[in-house]
Amino acid sequence: TSEVSTFDQKLLGLPFPMVVDSNFHDLAEAALTVLGSVVCPLNTDEDTVVRSEALAGERIFIKLRDDLQLGAPAITIDQLRIRAQENTALFSLIKANASKGPVLFYGFSPRDPFLEWMVNFLSPLSTTAILATQVTNPLWRKYWSGRGFEVLSAGTHTDLEDKILRLMDDV
Repeated sequence: TSEVSTFDQKLLGLPFPMVVDSNFHDLAEAALTVLGSVVCPLNTDEDTVVRSEALAGERIFIKLRDDLQLGAPAITIDQLRIRAQENTALFSLIKANASKGPVLFYGFSPRDPFLEWMVNFLSPLSTTAILATQVTNPLWRKYWSGRGFEVLSAGTHTDLEDKILRLMDDV
């Protein structure tokens, strides 16, 4: 848990009822553990059959690409498409929650083809979609703004974290 930064703890400590993690590492899970958050992990349609809603005090936690060690991870866009086809209930749940918000999508880059696929799959997004990322190219900002995102960006990860932390303190 020493890898979990204060920033990740504060970000994942925000009361999003659903967290969708696109990373292969387990930083989001580690942060939620450090925070003492109780999660309802959903990774396949079988999980949604058992329970598709979080109980009181729980948050839904989804590893978008599945578990790297225990599952069948989606490394390519084609594998993610197949994963979505094989787990229609899980991906319908993500889409339903994303359309009404709020959902924290954790671990995307503006150049990430998975982000492009997710935006196309999930459209329309809730009324407030925020993309917080390190981006120095104004064309990326313009592109994602045109896709319906409020873009929060900075030139370095540290500057971006500081900007987001200031916004969280204001909320």
